[in-house]
Amino acid sequence: AGGLLAGMGVHPRVHMSGAAVVLLVVVLASARNLIEDHSHAPIPPARIRIPARVAGLAAIAFAFFRAEGARGVWTGVCLQGSLGSGQGVAALGYAAFSALMVVGRMVGDGVIERLGRRRTLEVFSIVAAIGLAAAMAAPTVWLALAGFGLVGAGCSVIVPVCFAAAGRIPGLSKGVGMAAVTGSGYVGLLVGPPLVGFAAQAFTLKVALVLVAGMMAMGAVLAR
Repeated sequence: AGGLLAGMGVHPRVHMSGAAVVLLVVVLASARNLIEDHSHAPIPPARIRIPARVAGLAAIAFAFFRAEGARGVWTGVCLQGSLGSGQGVAALGYAAFSALMVVGRMVGDGVIERLGRRRTLEVFSIVAAIGLAAAMAAPTVWLALAGFGLVGAGCSVIVPVCFAAAGRIPGLSKGVGMAAVTGSGYVGLLVGPPLVGFAAQAFTLKVALVLVAGMMAMGAVLAR
């Protein structure tokens, strides 16, 4: 929808204002259906030791949230600058990523049951990295969109597996494990786009995004 509005020349202020109204209505309508949960006991004030495996999960979350932030901001710029697409088509890069991520998460439980959590992290990290590298090397817009879609498929189960594993660390409460991993992830989401911008200024945008692909491939190593 955003790509369609951009292609029609709708001003971003009008677009964002309309989206805000729609989302507010959706939130108010759905909030009444949230499930109440009062099962979490308060954590006593004490020094908490974070196991090394939590640091590994946090590093994976940081890498993939950083990559997701970078794709959200720079995908359209890359399609317009390198391949000469219009604004409407450029917006499809993130749409392709998001669509395949949704599909991947819908089938993700079955994949995890078949491969196991560690193997899933290894395989899907490589898939995401290959997809982004292929998108950067693609000679046409449509091949680049296919690459971005492959990135979404690869990323689809990585973060959910990390979050679930963070809640299963022996000797550590679910809240502390989740806080460490999700906190690291959202730091990556915030710093990813500007870091890619600095790298693009020093080299090129394609080189900067290939470096992001390499960071995602590290998920296969950190899965251990």
